[in-house]
Amino acid sequence: ISIEEVLKKIRTIMNSNIEFILDNDRIRPADSEVQRLWGDNTLLKNITKFKPKFDIDRGLELTCRWFSDDSNLGKYKYDVYNI
Repeated sequence: ISIEEVLKKIRTIMNSNIEFILDNDRIRPADSEVQRLWGDNTLLKNITKFKPKFDIDRGLELTCRWFSDDSNLGKYKYDVYNI
């Protein structure tokens, strides 16, 4: 799924008309050796028998709901990169 598709899903969930703005400095060059990055959780599922509890739509819905609750924003460390 592309970032643009995720934004479209979030716009729908949030009932928003926010625009997607491209930063040309961040566009992958035409002569790049990698044209598209693809994630694949097949190995993880095979080794651990992991099954997601939610699909992307439900996950985004719950995430948007969490961020829409002002009491949660104090818990979110936007200035810290956590792994």
